[in-house]
Amino acid sequence: MSQRCRDLAAASGIQTQLRTRVLRVRHDGRRANAVEVAGPDRRVHQQPCGWLISSMPLGDGRHKLPVTGKLLTAIGKTDGDTVIVHLTERLP
Repeated sequence: MSQRCRDLAAASGIQTQLRTRVLRVRHDGRRANAVEVAGPDRRVHQQPCGWLISSMPLGDGRHKLPVTGKLLTAIGKTDGDTVIVHLTERLP
């Protein structure tokens, strides 16, 4: 499911990175403008970003994720629809 969501988002011009360990979020004083990630070569890479998605645990094993309107359109959903994301790997 996450790969399908990524593919639909990419078709709409949204870049996503799955299975990427975020080490640090860089801010310009107001909002995030870059993230430092651990690459597959174990080196730290800085990636520019326009926005980030973070999750909020609900306490019952589920999490809420903010989803942009552009992403909702790309995956055929609208405000209030449920979007299910299946995680395939837990990073240490």
